[in-house]
Amino acid sequence: MSSAEEFSCIEPVTKQGQYRIIGGADADPAQWPFLVGIFAPNFGAPFCGGSLVNKQWVVTAAHCVVVSPGVVESSISVRQSAPSGQPRGTMSRVARVIPHPDFDSAGRKNDVALLRLAAPLNIETRKIAMLATTDTENAWSGVGACAAVAGWGLTVQRSGLPGHLQAVNVPIVSQQDCRAAYTPKYDIQAKAHICAGYMPGGKDSCFGDSGGPLIVRAGPTGALLVGIVSFGEGCARPNQPGVYTRVSNYVDWITSTIEQNR
Repeated sequence: MSSAEEFSCIEPVTKQGQYRIIGGADADPAQWPFLVGIFAPNFGAPFCGGSLVNKQWVVTAAHCVVVSPGVVESSISVRQSAPSGQPRGTMSRVARVIPHPDFDSAGRKNDVALLRLAAPLNIETRKIAMLATTDTENAWSGVGACAAVAGWGLTVQRSGLPGHLQAVNVPIVSQQDCRAAYTPKYDIQAKAHICAGYMPGGKDSCFGDSGGPLIVRAGPTGALLVGIVSFGEGCARPNQPGVYTRVSNYVDWITSTIEQNR
């Protein structure tokens, strides 16, 4: 087996190749303490995911809270993962929903939103997701770097929602390859989007994972948030990598919005 076949992506800190595992697997909730599921009334499972960027603020996708049916600001809530891996941990009601003012639902541009929780969740600062900047992204999440995505959405291998948190490792894909995959239907932009996945298919985020984190295991907290699950064509299809909102492009909006709405 050649090294190209044996390894699929490069671990960003050690620069070592990582073995490919087809499809997702049950995740260790302790590795995803910042991940939350977003619930609407009468939904038995989270309709989207999100990431705690401090104890009282969640970053998610704008399309989750702008176009999701039944989503009313005063009625949605978030839950952390329970030790069992189910989204049944500590709950907090959402007090404020702030989608990006320039969100374009048709083109899926500026697909980012903030949720201010009514009460802070109990999480140590060292376990919160770290927002990527241009410098940290360049340092640790270049093309081919191993990233990870997790959520409670649909899986490729089975129908229905998983009871246990799922996670999958995917390599960062070049902008050129991503643009080629989605042109002309979508305008993939270097500032707005970051793409990850296997061009042969088989591993991906899926329906219900929207808004959740794409991270690389690097930085002070070991969870550098480089992307937000945004869209794709189906799930894990060949030549259709997942498209994520590029966090580094929105870090100034995220931090300033939080500061102005304390």
